[in-house]
Amino acid sequence: MSESNKTSKGISIALIILMIFLGFGFVIGLAQTRVVDMGKYYADMGNYLFNEDGVWLDYIGNETELVVPETYSLSEPVEMQITGPNEYELISRAERIGVENYEIQDISEYKTDENGYEYYDNKYVMNFTWPKTIQGTDYTTKEVGSEIFRNNNTIVSVQLPDTITKLGSSCFAGAQSLKTINMPESLTEIENAVFFLCPALEELVLPDSVEYISIQAFQNCWGLKSINIPKSLTYLQHWIFADTAITEITIPKGVYGMAEGVFMNDKNLEKVVIEEGLQYIYVDAFRSCVSLKETELPKSVNMIYENAFADCTALTDITLNCDSVVTLTNINALPNNIEHIYVPDELYDSYLIDSIWINFADKITRISERI
Repeated sequence: MSESNKTSKGISIALIILMIFLGFGFVIGLAQTRVVDMGKYYADMGNYLFNEDGVWLDYIGNETELVVPETYSLSEPVEMQITGPNEYELISRAERIGVENYEIQDISEYKTDENGYEYYDNKYVMNFTWPKTIQGTDYTTKEVGSEIFRNNNTIVSVQLPDTITKLGSSCFAGAQSLKTINMPESLTEIENAVFFLCPALEELVLPDSVEYISIQAFQNCWGLKSINIPKSLTYLQHWIFADTAITEITIPKGVYGMAEGVFMNDKNLEKVVIEEGLQYIYVDAFRSCVSLKETELPKSVNMIYENAFADCTALTDITLNCDSVVTLTNINALPNNIEHIYVPDELYDSYLIDSIWINFADKITRISERI
């Protein structure tokens, strides 16, 4: 074999060895990266408090962006600790979680801030034992427990797993920094005041799997500009969308009724589409929706209750399509600035002699004459 051939063969072998070495190192690097990431994941899991029924009970970590595990396992009970600004809050959390044996210590002290001012830092710590949440598949996350983040001002985002079926009452109420949260397709129930006073929320997409939304669920979400009503919903509870920033909404045909003040004080609400199926507009339903200029009610709506459209200062036109004269319970149901009340041609005379509608005789107009 010539010297040149020997040299070429030697270089080839060296290159092969080098590639194997680099490849092996690359694999090791990936493995190390995964170990580091998994270590962080394990550490985060320990801050989620669950029970054996699939209920997420509490969070005791400091992260502001949470990814809730879909499945988990529980260790033997270990020592845990929760801090709070007062003893009452810690007792309340213990009762909510189901902790019976705990010890609370007052660790309040005087501190000095960055500007040199002295202040008293109220701080209490509760020590208790509870099974630690670890990675595993023994249990499935099904429910967000009540009041987990009530009045929490630090949580920014929450990613819920696709196994969640219920959001417990007030679980995010008063979480004023919460900006984003997903609503999984598995969700069927939203309890009372779940997002009450969450002004940083701007948009929510509710899946059609949701069958029940309780009172005040989204009330006082002042920054909420966009939300939808699930097609599977049949009833709108008290004040669920009151005091928000939504600009338009569609009430789907599956909704037959509404409770008091559903859209009250939605000052940016300009457009409402009501599909066939809704039977009445209840008390204060659209009260003080000052941007609403006109609305058309389907044939199914046969009753309008007191103050339903009161103080809607921009509302000038309303169209009634019911086959019979719509019952108006009080003249205060419509705003003083109403200009046109369009009714079916064949019912025009009946509206003019109705004991309540007669008060709007100069406003009542045949639909065929609608501009």
